[in-house]
Amino acid sequence: MKKLTKELFLGMVDDYVEGRATAGEKEFLEKYYEHFSDEPDVLEPLSEEEKEAISKRMHAGIDQRIKERGDEQQSDQIVAVSYIPIYRQRWMQLTAALAVVLSMVFYFTRQSDANRFVCVNHTTSDIAPGGNKAILTLSNGSKISLSGATKGKIADPNGASINNATNGQLVYNAVAATGAELSYNTIETRNGGQYQLVLPDGTKVWINSASSLKYPIAFNGNERVVQLSGEAYFEVFKNKAKPFEVITDGQQVTVLGTHFNINAYRNEPLTRTTLMEGSVKVNKINSNLSVIIKPGQQAGVVDGNRESAIQIKAVNIDEAIAWKNGYFMFDNESLGSILRKVSRWYDVEIVNVNGMSSEERFSGTISRYSNVSQVLKKLELTESVKFKIEGRKIIVLP
Repeated sequence: MKKLTKELFLGMVDDYVEGRATAGEKEFLEKYYEHFSDEPDVLEPLSEEEKEAISKRMHAGIDQRIKERGDEQQSDQIVAVSYIPIYRQRWMQLTAALAVVLSMVFYFTRQSDANRFVCVNHTTSDIAPGGNKAILTLSNGSKISLSGATKGKIADPNGASINNATNGQLVYNAVAATGAELSYNTIETRNGGQYQLVLPDGTKVWINSASSLKYPIAFNGNERVVQLSGEAYFEVFKNKAKPFEVITDGQQVTVLGTHFNINAYRNEPLTRTTLMEGSVKVNKINSNLSVIIKPGQQAGVVDGNRESAIQIKAVNIDEAIAWKNGYFMFDNESLGSILRKVSRWYDVEIVNVNGMSSEERFSGTISRYSNVSQVLKKLELTESVKFKIEGRKIIVLP
């Protein structure tokens, strides 16, 4: 059996739901547990956080499908679930695998429509998804591409020990700074790129497309400070003696050790900080405003407006970090917001030739490893919008 990657597996899942899978692929997905002995590392690319997120989506998917499908359709689509009681000792692996299978039931809806399940065809003009691509700028200003063959050890002139792993992760080993001033590195992803980073203190960072993070090669002194543009998910290594701070154009987030996501794209109306666990303090730049948020809450800051308050609301944290777990997840999200995400991840230009309202709202879930045509076709099935792909342009048709 061919060695599976996460991307290949999710692509196979898409094919299964949309009627393109071969008989062998169908059998593999429907009886996935039989292949664990043959492919013991098949789920290796999935982190524990991804497995947990997928598990939650699996149960939500089952509930949704029971609600919306008839008995005959239910039995066709959730056939694999019957294996769980028999192989309960493999629950965690089965949960991850079955969740991905069940997430094949992708749907898109308009706010005024009922949810619908869809099957789409291939398109002759298509664009592949983004991947693990980034540029590292060292303390002396030299730039290194982290994609392709640039793997292994990287030496910074100020003594940082860096390893560019094969799984799209840049790892720093703790070192002592050699000068009076801190030396900084910057990792940057452009449209169509993403990357992971392990900072010198052990903090893990997932960096979304069109983003950059500036950080010292060693955390000396009484604080740990990084600067973010774009979007990143942080799992901060706990150190009560050294608060961890993330600074963006509009806010400063201070934590001791916790998990949170910051969306600070300059073309978005708000800078959003979403908390998964622990607590964080959000300070608005150039003002005296600050809030402390709890898990499941999101703080929104309007950049450049000193008078506006910090908005706090309860949110679906799975939606906030879906990008990090390999999915697009939209919950009553505006077309403008969706297309900005599509533009960044697929590295495409969006052209709205008919002036369609960007506030038209949709809900849905789909793998980020699908080609762009699959995302667009699901939006089209709401019968409220049409698209055309020309080169690296996506045209919103009249």
